[in-house]
Amino acid sequence: DTVTVISSDTKEEWSKLCGWLKLDNFTLMGFITLVAQDSDSTNFIKTIDNSGLGILAETFLAKSSKTLLNVVTARLSKLRHSEFPFALDLIRFTSPVLRFENLMMLSIRVPDKKSGMVEHVFLGLLRGSSLQVKNVETPLIHQKMDYIFKNRNMLVNSYDYNEVVRIFRATPKFELFRSSRKELIQVCDGLLSVNNPNNIYCFQINTRVTGVLKLMIVMPTSLFSEEAIEHTVVLLKAKIPHQHCDWFEARGSEKSRLHLEFELQEDTLGKSELPNVDLLQLENEISGLIKPWKIQLRELLQSKNTGDEGARLYERYVPLMPSHYSARVEILEALENIQFMELLTRDDDLQFDLKHFSIPSVLGKSVSLLYVYSKEKIHLIEIMPVLQNLGLHVIDQLTTRIGNDEKTLAFIQSFRVVRSDRRKIEEEHFKPLLAPIVKQVFKKKTENDPLNGLALLANLAWREINVLQLYRNLSLQLSAPLTRETINGVLLRHPLCSRLLFETFACRFSPESSFGNLIYRQEVLLPQKKHEFIESLVTVKQVTDDEVLRRLFELIENTLRTNYYLQQDTEETGISIKLDSRKIEQMPDPVPFKEIYVHDVGMEGLHLRFGPVARGGLRWSDRPDDLRTEILGLVKTQQTKNVVIVPVGSKGGFVLKNTPASREEAITESKNQYRRFISAMLQITDNFDAQGKIQTPSHVLSYDDPDPYLVVAADKGTATFSDIANEVSEKCDYWLGDAFASGGSVGYDHKREGITARGGWECVKLHFKEMGRDIQAEHTTVIGIGDMSGDVFGNGMLQSKMLLLKAAFNHMHIILDPDPDAESSWQERKRLFDLPGSSWMDYSKERISSGGGIYERNEKSIKLSPEIKGMLGTDADSLKGEDAVRLI
Repeated sequence: DTVTVISSDTKEEWSKLCGWLKLDNFTLMGFITLVAQDSDSTNFIKTIDNSGLGILAETFLAKSSKTLLNVVTARLSKLRHSEFPFALDLIRFTSPVLRFENLMMLSIRVPDKKSGMVEHVFLGLLRGSSLQVKNVETPLIHQKMDYIFKNRNMLVNSYDYNEVVRIFRATPKFELFRSSRKELIQVCDGLLSVNNPNNIYCFQINTRVTGVLKLMIVMPTSLFSEEAIEHTVVLLKAKIPHQHCDWFEARGSEKSRLHLEFELQEDTLGKSELPNVDLLQLENEISGLIKPWKIQLRELLQSKNTGDEGARLYERYVPLMPSHYSARVEILEALENIQFMELLTRDDDLQFDLKHFSIPSVLGKSVSLLYVYSKEKIHLIEIMPVLQNLGLHVIDQLTTRIGNDEKTLAFIQSFRVVRSDRRKIEEEHFKPLLAPIVKQVFKKKTENDPLNGLALLANLAWREINVLQLYRNLSLQLSAPLTRETINGVLLRHPLCSRLLFETFACRFSPESSFGNLIYRQEVLLPQKKHEFIESLVTVKQVTDDEVLRRLFELIENTLRTNYYLQQDTEETGISIKLDSRKIEQMPDPVPFKEIYVHDVGMEGLHLRFGPVARGGLRWSDRPDDLRTEILGLVKTQQTKNVVIVPVGSKGGFVLKNTPASREEAITESKNQYRRFISAMLQITDNFDAQGKIQTPSHVLSYDDPDPYLVVAADKGTATFSDIANEVSEKCDYWLGDAFASGGSVGYDHKREGITARGGWECVKLHFKEMGRDIQAEHTTVIGIGDMSGDVFGNGMLQSKMLLLKAAFNHMHIILDPDPDAESSWQERKRLFDLPGSSWMDYSKERISSGGGIYERNEKSIKLSPEIKGMLGTDADSLKGEDAVRLI
């Protein structure tokens, strides 16, 4: 009756509770009375002498070093600021008898005129029989339930009403006693808000007790295992600074709960602050701990996609993922992998990603993760050189096949990489540069070249690097006394200079309006760029490096046109430039009037023109290292033999970078690359419009006078290519149409007409006539260089049926015929001449005389018959192919 801070109804309810506990529902183990003296003092409460009974008696407390009493007073200290005078709670002390559980403490605070505030404390455990009593019949608990029903306007037997009954039934009775009605209504509200019982939910329960954090974790009952509980408790204890942590379980049919109570750490003043708990992050982390990997991935796919798309992706990929993949790959990473695999198509069967490697390791923080997604497995021997040329150091690699015994959807290869100089890769910055290079290398749109390292070093994209590759290759063709490796090293050692080289190129030719017109570029921007470049050379210490960089700059500075900025089909990768050759000091003699150089992934080509109006053949060369030297030699010959016809001419040629092994495939490849060569040259050549006015191609900035004349002809290896050239000419709407290349199906056929051979044969006849021989009527022995598919050699070897061809060779084969029959050998040569794409290997061995044969020129050992020994004048039993050629 002396308690006045609460209502009479509340006092009556607590009175009923005491009576209920007394009716064999509570095993009483101890009692003591304490007096509160000063709520602000650390010794705010003291025991009344000899008031302790049972386990709180002096004799028992003395044996336990008063640990139990300290626990009791500490708990009362937590409640000292609460105006509510009654509490039924747990204390952190294990019962010494009955059941080894934490004791329950009933405290009743009443005012006393003599002593002040008196705390009566009862310790014990709820009996098993009490747990069978319905909550609606249990004092205090039924009152809390009624409060929730009324506060939330729940109708009797409604879904929410019955759900609250189930929630209370699943909750341990001691928790219902100790929790306030405001705490319990938070529990009910949280559980009623759960709309998907398959998910993990975290709730924070606000409590009136200071220094205490309460959390409720809701999860599917199917996942509510001892292991899941242990993992969750360990995670939360690690994240929340605390002195003590207690928890209990509440199981349900669909969803179950884990309640945790943290006694927070206190500062030096005995105060503690509630931490800011990110509940959404906790949900994700707990899900990652306890939810099966596949379930997590399925839910993530459904949340990130609309309609049935998430289910489709799950069914397509997840059943085909191997167990080792799910064991080591995080859910978000698996989602990203699926998204990249979805981008793989028949036409685009490679995808790449670059991201930071975030898992802590001994490798430090500078490691990046490069992903390669492909339909077909890329072997390490194929990709490692590509990554090395990018300037990447590969630490290790993992390959995952997404598939089963019947099919494979994709391969995922992940590489842990750092820069070769061990500096950190800024993934967001360099991914747009590195990923396209790797992709284009495997799509054969660019080369696996050491200069690809300029992506990391100089922030250059793959097409920009192609420009520097072009000028490097051109510099090598100009008889520079340097190797490819030397120039590569210079450009990689001086990335600022390399970048300025490309910026100068861009400043000359980019159609971007920000660069201004040609006059502004020539008078302002280009001099500024040259000054920047010269300034950058100050840091270049080696004289060789300086010379290399200046030579490259000179080539760019005297470039007149380029097709680099043309908007082309993605299949077109060739870059062509037109040079003002006579302004370039490093040009060897004779110096052309103008020249065009073409760089492509499968071909290099050039065209030297010695006057504004000049024609000449384009050859398919087999000399990649000195193509320009070969063409320049042809020019010198041309100038000698044609001087009486035209004052100047032109010559050109191209080489294949990847020549197929078989002759048929090589011819097909040569035609494809010849077409690209012609197209790249015409793209920077002026044309006439319908009104007869000269037009420069759009997106081509020209630093020379109008120049619409470009005419080509056949040469070695291209005798049948004129139709291809004219086809490209007409496709480009070039003004010469099918007159662009002489010959072809609608023009002059070099091989059929045999003009060169027949003209040359007249000289041969005269030569022999002057020696007193008639080559048309007398047998004449012959050795030759060439084969019957060629224009000059083929026609020449058919001009007389009296020829005895004893030996011949070309770049592939050697034919030796010690004693040929004039008539039958002529017939066989005629057959080969008429056979498209023939070689000496097509020559009938039955037509070859005794001891002769046909051999590969690169053979290690050719066995020599006595007849061949006699013909070649050697005693050797065998010869290398090249040695046989020298003897011939």
